[in-house]
Amino acid sequence: MGLFECLFLLWFSGILIAICCLANEKWHNKAKLYLCWSLFPFPLIFRPGRLGYLKSWLLFLVSPFMIVVYCIILMMLIVSSMSDTYQGQAYTIPYHTNEDLRRITGVEFPEVIPADSDCIDECCLSETIMKFVPNKPLSRKFFRKLDKVCKEDPCCWSKDSLGYRYYIYPELPIDRPNGTHKRQVEVDGKMVDDWEGNFIEVRIPYIGDTIYVKDGWIR
Repeated sequence: MGLFECLFLLWFSGILIAICCLANEKWHNKAKLYLCWSLFPFPLIFRPGRLGYLKSWLLFLVSPFMIVVYCIILMMLIVSSMSDTYQGQAYTIPYHTNEDLRRITGVEFPEVIPADSDCIDECCLSETIMKFVPNKPLSRKFFRKLDKVCKEDPCCWSKDSLGYRYYIYPELPIDRPNGTHKRQVEVDGKMVDDWEGNFIEVRIPYIGDTIYVKDGWIR
C-alpha cells in the first residue's frame, strides 16, 4: 500500500471513529471539532471559540483540506515549470533551397531564399520554423500543381481557408521523390502510422509570398 493510500485510510478511519463518538456525551465536542477539522476547517478560523485565534489558525493550516490545497498548488507549479516555453532564433536551418523543399514534399518549388527562422521548445514539442521567400511571385501554374497534389497525395497534402498544408511524420532520411512516406510502427501485430516523434509541416498561403516550413518533434 502506498503513502497516499495509507494517509487516506487514516483520514477515513478517523472520521468513522469521530462519527461514532458523537453519541458519547464525554467525547461529543471533541468528535465534532475533529470532524470540522477533517472535513471543512473554515469555521475554526471564523468562530475559534475556546481554542483562540492562534490555535484555530494552526489547526486550519495543517488540516487535511489545506494539505490537499498545498498538494494541488505544488503540482500546478511543477507542471508550469515543465511546460515553460523557450522561443528564440534557431541555431541551424535544416533546409535552404527549393531542392530541399522538393525532397521533403515531392513537389517542385520555385527558387526560394531563406528569410528567417525561429525555434520553439516546450515540454512535449520542439520545432524550428523556417520562412522562405520565392525569387519570383508564386504563379498560377504552381498553385494548380498544389491543387493536383492535394488530390493525388491527400494523406499529406490538404488545403483550408488559409492556404495549402503539407504534414507528415516522415520516414528518415526523408526523400519523397524516391518513395519515402509516413513512418509506421507495429501495434498488436499490425503496421500503423506513427503519430509521435519527428514531423514536418509546410504552409503555402493563398495570399502573400512567404512559405513556412516547420521541422520538429512532438510527443
